[in-house]
Amino acid sequence: MRVLDAFAGSGALGFEAASRGASHVSFLEQHPLASQMLARQIASFQAANLQLISGHALRIMERLNRAAERFDLVLLDPPFASQLHLPAAQLAIPLLSEAGLLYVESDQSWAEHLSMANEPARELLAHGFMVLRHAKAGSVHYHLLQKNSA
Repeated sequence: MRVLDAFAGSGALGFEAASRGASHVSFLEQHPLASQMLARQIASFQAANLQLISGHALRIMERLNRAAERFDLVLLDPPFASQLHLPAAQLAIPLLSEAGLLYVESDQSWAEHLSMANEPARELLAHGFMVLRHAKAGSVHYHLLQKNSA
């Protein structure tokens, strides 16, 4: 499984995917200190299947789309106040392999995010993904969505 951990932060989600057998994990992180910490952690594993790309996640996702990169799982956990969940989810659609999975952590449910989106984005995302699982732990909603190949 090829995994993209956008907005990686500490890299916890991506490292968990790697520990469960992901063949490749790309971490995207913009914050300089977080990037340095991730680079040190990746180097300590001496694993060729872990890659850090420093920079703004949305711009990197656009670049990966142009390069026709594909992932089986995209992990999205942007800062909750950033309002980047929906733009990142839109960019994830072409990055995902057929029937690929999108994991989203947020302070709102997926339905709440969609209700606040403009009509084109709402249509794209509502038809682009099928919700497989949604739960809430404390104030955090987590969602597992599957790309709708139809």
